[in-house]
Order: sequence, then C-alpha cells, then structure tokens
Amino acid sequence: MDAWLSDAVRVHLDHAELHDVLYGHTPINASTEIEVSPTNAHVEAFRHLIAERPDPPADAPTPAMAALLIYSARYGATHALLHYEAEDVDRLAEELIADITDLAHRYLRAEA
Repeated sequence: MDAWLSDAVRVHLDHAELHDVLYGHTPINASTEIEVSPTNAHVEAFRHLIAERPDPPADAPTPAMAALLIYSARYGATHALLHYEAEDVDRLAEELIADITDLAHRYLRAEA
C-alpha cells in the first residue's frame, strides 16, 4: 500500500496529462470540478483492504468512506501540487506521500 501511494503521487506528477487521459480525470487546466466515482478500481481495492481488518478502531469511518477519503486525498492533493513551482514540487510531494500514507495506516490499523 505504501508503495502504491508513493508511486501514484510520483507517476501522476511526472505524467499528469497522460494520467488524466488514461483515467478520464479532469485535465489540470479545466475549469470543471474533479469527480471521484465510488466505482473507481483504486477506491474499491482500498475498500476491500479496509473491510478485511479484524478489529477496526471504533472511531474509524466505514470502509467505503475510508477508501474514498484516502483516494480523494491522494488524487486531489496531487492534482493541486501540479500548480506549484517546480522547485517546491519534490518537497511537497514527499510531505504528501508521508501524510497520505499516515492517513491510510490509521484507517487500516486494528485496535490493540
């Protein structure tokens, strides 16, 4: 999961235009809203992974909502990074990867 999140951020940043075409996402220069479908294969994979936890934390969102939050945070924040100056992107990408990985770990953690 950690590698997927890191790679998803890096590949999206390195190949934004191709990413948008392949996944049918809103292009970076479009004025329309970004939409995330709950039937997205990445969202569904996260949902399954989260749903399989043996003892989820009591305050955790439902698996479907947790999956949408992880995916939307990763996609939306990565999309926003495309608007930063080139010298800022690498540092901000590393921070994003750490933050989104932490979020995913919290949703996947079982209570002790």
